[in-house]
Amino acid sequence: LGYGRVDLFGASYGATLAQVYLRLHPGSLRSIVLDAATPLGEPVYAREPATAARSLAAVLRECRASAPCRIAHPGLQADLRRVIRGAGKLGGAEVASTLEALSRTLDGQAVIPFDLDEAAHGNPTPLEQDFRTYGGEGIDPRLRLAMAWEIQCSEPWARLGIAGAGYFAAAARARNALIRSGCAAVPAGYVPAGSEAPVPATVPALILAGTTDPQSTPDRAA
Repeated sequence: LGYGRVDLFGASYGATLAQVYLRLHPGSLRSIVLDAATPLGEPVYAREPATAARSLAAVLRECRASAPCRIAHPGLQADLRRVIRGAGKLGGAEVASTLEALSRTLDGQAVIPFDLDEAAHGNPTPLEQDFRTYGGEGIDPRLRLAMAWEIQCSEPWARLGIAGAGYFAAAARARNALIRSGCAAVPAGYVPAGSEAPVPATVPALILAGTTDPQSTPDRAA
């Protein structure tokens, strides 16, 4: 296309693609920005029960540190212990998966205290609505594409497993079962040898990581 050397930006899975591009075409880059990135061989799903629990704890700490949030939603730890077992039409795994999905964005994190407070005091509707949006029939249609399944069933970062226990272990088991059932019907994708190896940065690189990101945690950003 005649662009010459470019500045490449990739966020989330785009940061995975950007690392692959850096490996394949280092000479075409001037700089690279990786937002919410993990190393190519990092088993994101396997680590998620532990990292999501840390993320949720950080979100609740931020609420306690904010006077308006603390006054509006006191006793969030007790609320969480009550709701995480199930709320309304949602079982424990569905509650946990909803909280994890909400933790991925600042907008989602902002409603977690409200959802927990409401559900703990007899109104699970907001939490149920968020489950439908993030994990039920309202889920992003792009996640249903064959390409998304090929990625989840083939690439090193999507290896399944459960590291740690706690709130999100049940959600991880349910997700793993779903992915395994889907992958049984998906042809194996081609993954070149050495795809898990770290990619050396041959150009200036900026790595962005959120302290409450449940998947791309700051400790793995480097």
